[in-house]
Amino acid sequence: MRQLVRIEKGEFRPTIKTLEYIADRLEIPSYVLMPDYKELPKRYQELKYFLLHHPDYGDKELQEQKEEYFDEIFENFYDDLPRDEKMIVDCLQAIDEVRATDNEQYGIALLDESFEELWNQREFSFSDLLKIRLYFLCSYLENIKKGQLSISEQQKLQLMFQKVCNNVENSGTDDLFLVRDVLFAGLGSCELLNDLELFKLAVEKLNWISEKTRDFQKQPIVLMVEWKYYLQTDYDTAKQKYEEAKMMARMFGNEKLIVSLDKEWSKDNKRV
Repeated sequence: MRQLVRIEKGEFRPTIKTLEYIADRLEIPSYVLMPDYKELPKRYQELKYFLLHHPDYGDKELQEQKEEYFDEIFENFYDDLPRDEKMIVDCLQAIDEVRATDNEQYGIALLDESFEELWNQREFSFSDLLKIRLYFLCSYLENIKKGQLSISEQQKLQLMFQKVCNNVENSGTDDLFLVRDVLFAGLGSCELLNDLELFKLAVEKLNWISEKTRDFQKQPIVLMVEWKYYLQTDYDTAKQKYEEAKMMARMFGNEKLIVSLDKEWSKDNKRV
């Protein structure tokens, strides 16, 4: 508790990990302990939660709903948000724009302003993780269009992916769903780089997250990652993972995901 008093007085600047540890002991969100913390509007928190937890998978109706929610945030809340919250909103909007248009330029401008400092960080905040997710997404599209990234860009991608993997077990429980989504975003580039070791590491971390959070709704995607790995070494096991992915998607009633899994399996088989 002495640490908490020092934080409140501004005498101590804790690391993210320390803040998360104290918050976990107090059973409160870590952002409450930030020096400039003030309660965020309830409606804003509802909108942000929806935008964070509802990937659209190309669903036009959902895309339109998310656009309306972004408009509501910008009209009613954005100007009064703390700087870190503004970055979260900017990243979420950029991620949706890049995914909807397949145009990485929507994200590159935002990353140019603030990304370089992340290379030397050992711990990542929530907004940092969103920047990294956006970076992986933009790098994937750039890789496809160029045909191949430079050696230095490939090394940077691998380094950042390794950094995220190394931080999985140290991440706060509330952040693990985002860490999972960051890993999914990075795997696209790992596939293009044909880095099987990173694929294997990612599967281990994704399964750890599922067990830790007891949230298995994204397990069909984890199984898709596994089949991509096994297609390089064991076709029968890869096909088994494909069937398991479809079965789990069916259990969750996600018909659109089943269609996406079928398309991805067909595409991957053409490469074998």
